[in-house]
Amino acid sequence: MKEATIKIAGKEVKVAYCYATEILFSDYTGQEFSEFIKEAVVDKNTQSSSKKVLYAILSAIIAYSQSKNEDAVVVDNDIMFNAQPREIIDAFTTIISLYNDWYQLPKQVAKKAEKKKGAKGKN
Repeated sequence: MKEATIKIAGKEVKVAYCYATEILFSDYTGQEFSEFIKEAVVDKNTQSSSKKVLYAILSAIIAYSQSKNEDAVVVDNDIMFNAQPREIIDAFTTIISLYNDWYQLPKQVAKKAEKKKGAKGKN
């Protein structure tokens, strides 16, 4: 499991990337996380779904919380209604970085995600 701390909806939250993150994301969206990453980061002709970005972040939050037998500090409504655009961009970039670390991928994928998300501005 790879871990990091993000700030989302005004709260500092621990996130994790592991198989639980992938399973949760698939349960929420019906899509494999690796397919979403390809769509969101690699394919420049596709705009990422706001819902899938939200559930990528939430999946990482819940994966960490479940690994510690704790309740999640942030839920989907917190992200939808209280998170600032910059927090969402930074959180998603962190999740991409954890994904890269988990699978030992080159750091360029995370940099592409940051550039793509940063260029769009608000979701």
